[in-house]
Amino acid sequence: MIQKPRGSVLSGTALLGLVLASAVSADPAPAASRTYLAWRAANASALQLSRTIAASTLAPKAPAPVAGGQVVTTTADDTNGDGTVDQRSIFTTRFDKKGRVVSSSEEYDTGADGTVEGSRVVTTEYDKAGNVIRQVEVSNLNDLGSGGDGSVFARSTSSTAYDAKNHPVLQVADLDTDGDGTIDLRQTTEYVNDSKGNPLRIVSQADDGANGSVDNGSSVTATYDQQGRKLEELAEIDFNGDGVPDTRSNTRWVYDADGNVIEQMSEFDDGADGTINGTDHGVFTYGQGGHLLTFLTELDDNGDGALFERITGTLTYSSLGQLLQTVTETDRALSPGGAIDGAIDFRQTSTLQYDADGNVVREVSTAVETGFAPVTLITLQEYDSRGNVVRRLDELDGNSDGTAETRVSVVNSYNSRGQLVNAVSNSDFNADGTIDFVSVVSVVYDGVKK
Repeated sequence: MIQKPRGSVLSGTALLGLVLASAVSADPAPAASRTYLAWRAANASALQLSRTIAASTLAPKAPAPVAGGQVVTTTADDTNGDGTVDQRSIFTTRFDKKGRVVSSSEEYDTGADGTVEGSRVVTTEYDKAGNVIRQVEVSNLNDLGSGGDGSVFARSTSSTAYDAKNHPVLQVADLDTDGDGTIDLRQTTEYVNDSKGNPLRIVSQADDGANGSVDNGSSVTATYDQQGRKLEELAEIDFNGDGVPDTRSNTRWVYDADGNVIEQMSEFDDGADGTINGTDHGVFTYGQGGHLLTFLTELDDNGDGALFERITGTLTYSSLGQLLQTVTETDRALSPGGAIDGAIDFRQTSTLQYDADGNVVREVSTAVETGFAPVTLITLQEYDSRGNVVRRLDELDGNSDGTAETRVSVVNSYNSRGQLVNAVSNSDFNADGTIDFVSVVSVVYDGVKK
């Protein structure tokens, strides 16, 4: 049986990922490649598909800001479906008269007994131009997460200075891990920008103990074209603060006439000794309106010239430019340093349907991995006249027998302004008709539920 993480409402994507993770015992990202793959995930090639999918989001709209007021979101969870609230959290966001966030707080009552075990408070200050010049965070969540009793509150302070054009030039962040008033870590980041505000060079240095020494550091140097598009980026990391880089990565981008990335090439030099230890090459094609049509990424995880992984993707759209289907196929080697064999190891398909107003009303996602049964997730949604999601149903078939093993339903309510005020989620993790988890989210705007 799939166990739901405490204190969270699973989205459709999370449900699918959870089943895949529970079905596959082998690590899909081998340990020897994990550092490189993590670095690669931050590159622009990995963002191309996510940006396209984001245009057809299934998530409810976030609460709107309340200028000069606040938004309070309370979540109450019944973790076993017995009708009793077992845990509660309260998020409060306060805004100034210009609608900017000036403070946000999180409170966690893990036993729903009125005692707040965990909390985090962040305050933000702005200059006259609206730039964030100071942020202070006080939290005991790290203490709780490391097995403490929550009595230790870490305090971090970040201050940022800007030039006359409101571009950041210096940021200093101090961390007091145990709240004793002594700075345990200081990180200083300096920016050199061009006339358009694009960062040409960013240098960060960490001082463990804030005693004036440099214990580790990093630098990023970039070049841009006349349109401000990044052409090349060189990133170096110094792990021991001796001033000599220990790792180096270099990424180059090529654009079409419309400014879309059509090619990206990244090289990873693990010892910064001139030897390439990994490469990542991406090629992208686009259609009318700049819609991503195909992508190909090829990964060599050790620089031996053999591909560890190849991913291909195809996207189709309606005549209105709505994303209809995404098909992704992955060919991955069995072990780090290995080579692909030309056979597809993993295939994922997502198909979307829309109503007359252009809202996504149905999504069918299917994932097939070699050696495992296909996993299918069906998501249905209903909307009000404003385009807000009022009902959502996720049904997960984890073994391709045509029967849903997990079912999650969500009902949302909105005020006259179209702001979310209530969301009730019921989760049946065995699809046997018995509710195993209930989560109720209530949102109050400016102190008054409208």
